[in-house]
Amino acid sequence: VDDDDLIPKPTYCRQLKYHNDTVSMLAFNSHNKQLISSSFDHHVLIWDLNNPTKKPQMGEGHKSLINDIAIAPTGFSFATASSDHTVRIWSNTNDYSSKGKIQSQVIKYNSAPVKSVDFSCDSRLICTGSDDKTVKIISVADKRLQANLLGHTNWVKCTRFSKDSTLVASGSDDQS
Repeated sequence: VDDDDLIPKPTYCRQLKYHNDTVSMLAFNSHNKQLISSSFDHHVLIWDLNNPTKKPQMGEGHKSLINDIAIAPTGFSFATASSDHTVRIWSNTNDYSSKGKIQSQVIKYNSAPVKSVDFSCDSRLICTGSDDKTVKIISVADKRLQANLLGHTNWVKCTRFSKDSTLVASGSDDQS
């Protein structure tokens, strides 16, 4: 089989533009046919891919750069990790405030920028990685810290649950 036949040639569809600054992260929610984007403007946008000319829903709340986006496997919420030392859990089920903004709940267990966030396979937990050199496991339902994992000697850049959520992996500037 020719490798050129395995991947179809990409074609330009359209440009989605609404942010006021550099776009920093993207995540597809295939369950709801959405694209979630974040920007240096501290906002998240939910784009309806079935109607891409429609104005996106906007989420505000972070006070600094958004470093990561994770979509819950259930598809009904997503999380963002920010340099403002917080994680936010966002509703993704058309649960908007009276001003049309996406609602979120803030989680603050870190003392430095949060660089990474991921959901467990059942969407009940998130793991975070931070410049405070920690990995944290947090319950989504009650926002309680379940575990504070120590051991890195430098900034934690990425964290991910295994497919069955029995393991958490982390990568750091300490080269481990």
